[in-house]
Amino acid sequence: MQTYKYKMQNHERNKHLMSDTRIIGQVHNHFIALSRRHYRIYGHCDGYKSANYYRLEKHLTKLKRLPKFSPWKTPPASALQECLKRIERGYINFFEGRAKRPPKFKGERKYRSMTFDGTQVKIEQEGDALRDKRRVPVSKILLAGRWYRFWKHRDFEGTIKSVTVKRDTLGDWYLTIVTDDEGLSPAI
Repeated sequence: MQTYKYKMQNHERNKHLMSDTRIIGQVHNHFIALSRRHYRIYGHCDGYKSANYYRLEKHLTKLKRLPKFSPWKTPPASALQECLKRIERGYINFFEGRAKRPPKFKGERKYRSMTFDGTQVKIEQEGDALRDKRRVPVSKILLAGRWYRFWKHRDFEGTIKSVTVKRDTLGDWYLTIVTDDEGLSPAI
């Protein structure tokens, strides 16, 4: 696996990323509360298992049909599913002793990342006419049906496995592209 990090251009279009991550933060907090409630009710039983990913996903699908939770339809489903997988992984690590505490609540504005499957992402190289002042080429990436521009300062090799969009504390957005290492030779 190879990981490449690129900075996205600041644009008005990035407000969609901000609203999507805020909604994913709401989903995260809702399912943390649901998992804690589930543990409080059934945790004392022999052979207790925490709510698994498939139950959480089934419940998310039911909630998205309700008018109260209709904004939860706007982020891509894969990003919501990745959030649920993180919650499940956190509880598994806690119950198996690899983590000191179970997953915790996060402020909606503090939830900063979304992960997309590599099959849902499309990247196009812009022409040489679109370069910034430092002569770094600009490329476009299709995420959740919208095109975003980023500075592609180096090429990546292999096929894309996943793309994570993350916001830092200053409000800048970064892309982290994970590729498989087929055809790559190790550096000596």
